[in-house]
Amino acid sequence: MSSWPKVRMDQCAEIISGGTPKTSEPSYWDGNIQWATPKDLSELDGAYISETARKITQSGLQSCAATILPPNSVMFSSRAPIGYVAINTVPMATNQGFKSFVPNHDCLDPKFLYHWLRKNRLYLEALGSGATFKEVSKTVVSRVEISLPPLSEQEQIAKVLDKADALRANRKTTMDVLYEFSQSIFLEIFGDPGGNPKGWHEVPISEATNGSTKWNPASKPNKEFVYIDISSIDRSKKEIIEVSKILGKDAPSRARQIVRSGDVLVSTVRPNLNAVALVPPNLDGATASTGFCVLRPKKRILTSYYLFALVCSNAFVTTMTRLATGASYPAVTDSIVRSWMTPIPPLDLQVEYDSRIERITHVQAVQKSSLMKFDELFYSLQEHAFQGDL
Repeated sequence: MSSWPKVRMDQCAEIISGGTPKTSEPSYWDGNIQWATPKDLSELDGAYISETARKITQSGLQSCAATILPPNSVMFSSRAPIGYVAINTVPMATNQGFKSFVPNHDCLDPKFLYHWLRKNRLYLEALGSGATFKEVSKTVVSRVEISLPPLSEQEQIAKVLDKADALRANRKTTMDVLYEFSQSIFLEIFGDPGGNPKGWHEVPISEATNGSTKWNPASKPNKEFVYIDISSIDRSKKEIIEVSKILGKDAPSRARQIVRSGDVLVSTVRPNLNAVALVPPNLDGATASTGFCVLRPKKRILTSYYLFALVCSNAFVTTMTRLATGASYPAVTDSIVRSWMTPIPPLDLQVEYDSRIERITHVQAVQKSSLMKFDELFYSLQEHAFQGDL
């Protein structure tokens, strides 16, 4: 363990909350003061932020509790959600969802604090309180203790973690490039399905697919089922990343479909209409939520990869979003999904596409395995770094 002294946050940094001007007052908005929300931080690729989606005026700043943070402050989202971190490169204000730190540069390096906050996200989340949503208060943040090595060591630790993080980011970039490459192959072979430039014959999806097997897991009360719901889907990666294990007697009322390998799952509820996934072989026979329209391609008409690419397309998602109805949770019905007119290219062309995508999928699996190893190494490096063992 390190012998570094423990220091309260309010002893090594000024802690600043944010605020939001009245949204109904036009004179408070569209000024030249950068104004960050947690969403701005969620979309960052790295540690630094220099631009925000919305800006406020000087009168807007003076009308609320927001304060201008000097450059090299460390911004920490303290609610909805807790734990986003960034360093501002320009003067910037925030909304009330932040507890930001202006480090005392005599004892605290901003990048060291940035990495410490990221490493301790779960601990900081646990400090949150509140009924509707959890929030870490300024009082609580002030009392948090951080072990501080000398500044020169802080800077060295930050540099080591920066390099390790950059390696992880490169792997993630490779994954993104492979996904984009898959999309470009689809467009190269088939064209945009919204315009059907190749002039393929079109039919409703219902004519080229079957549905899932409908049944009630409660009919086998003591059998354990794998359950796939909306939260199981990574909407950016378009894949199933986690599932639940449930007994038939404990199954939620929406667990009413059995899916097979090669089925395509399409969420029918906004804002999750881009939550789509291809069922992999290891989830054959899993139970799925009725919040999905399950499309099982007829093998003599459609291949799974081609159908999956269709429902990932902007043309499909845009159409479903436009047709969704309902006040609180706009949705489309299965019949609306199945009525979408689908271009049907020759099967041999679809098989060729599948073959190319399978090769890319193999490379993606190798990259994903490598990324997981990098993640494990990075987390281990974090542990050693903040224990003084580097």
